[in-house]
Amino acid sequence: MNIPTDCWIPNPERTGYLNYDKQRPAVEVLEEVRQHLGSLRAGADGATSLLDQMEYFDLALGLGPERTFARSAELPVFPRGRWVAVFAVRGASEGYYIHVDVVQVSTDSGLAFRMVPAFLGKTFDAEHAKKAVAALTFLLEAG
Repeated sequence: MNIPTDCWIPNPERTGYLNYDKQRPAVEVLEEVRQHLGSLRAGADGATSLLDQMEYFDLALGLGPERTFARSAELPVFPRGRWVAVFAVRGASEGYYIHVDVVQVSTDSGLAFRMVPAFLGKTFDAEHAKKAVAALTFLLEAG
C-alpha cells in the first residue's frame, strides 16, 4: 500500500496524463501512516503493534534550531521533494530514532541535496526500529 503525499489532477489537454496539483497536509499523511503502523503486529506474541512499540511518532516539521512548530489550523503540508528517506539512528543516551525525511534536489548552483524532516519517532528496541523503517519505506515508497 502506498500512502500518497501529494495530489494530482487529470490533464485537460492530454487524456490519460496527470498534472501536479498540491501537497497533502502533513497531519493527514501522518494520521494515515499511524493507522497503518497501528495495524502491523510487532511483538513476538503478535499482541502489540509497531505504533504501540514507539514512545512517539509525530510531525518533525519545524523542529529545526528554532523549534517553532506548534499544531494549529494552518498546519504545514508534507514537504515536496525527489525522494522520501526513512532511516533509524541510535540515540546518544537511549533508544532509536526513526526519521522520515524528504530529499530535495537543487541544481541552481550545481547539484545539491537537502534533507527536510517530515516525521520523527522513537522506540527503545533496535528490532522494532528496523521493522518500523521497513514498514515506513513500503508505505511511503521510500528508498
